[in-house]
Amino acid sequence: MDGMLDGVFEPDEEHLNTVKEQTVLLTRLISDIRDLSLIESGQLKLERESVNIADLIQHKISQIKAAYLEKGIHLKFNAPDALPNILIDPARMDQILSNLLTNAIRHTPRGGTITVIVDNKHNGVADR
Repeated sequence: MDGMLDGVFEPDEEHLNTVKEQTVLLTRLISDIRDLSLIESGQLKLERESVNIADLIQHKISQIKAAYLEKGIHLKFNAPDALPNILIDPARMDQILSNLLTNAIRHTPRGGTITVIVDNKHNGVADR
């Protein structure tokens, strides 16, 4: 931005898009740091709802479809037909899924496969 204001760079579409992308990234990082601070202080409030996790995952996969197709990655999703709803914060779970899938795409080689599996096993996790 300083370069454009000082006349070093033209305020053209390419430079303005770069500034916009960096602003979005910085905003997200600030939000993440704020969330971490709230978690560490025990002040993060969760908005829990009864949600079908398979539907939430399928929706997230459809949102990132362009990213994995562009890289030539095959993404498989396996879930049982009759999953019970679970009590979660959908916005936080969406954030978790986004992070996991973005990292999987970033670290999977071109032509590779990412498999997302939802299982209905109870491993001693208790409702609170």
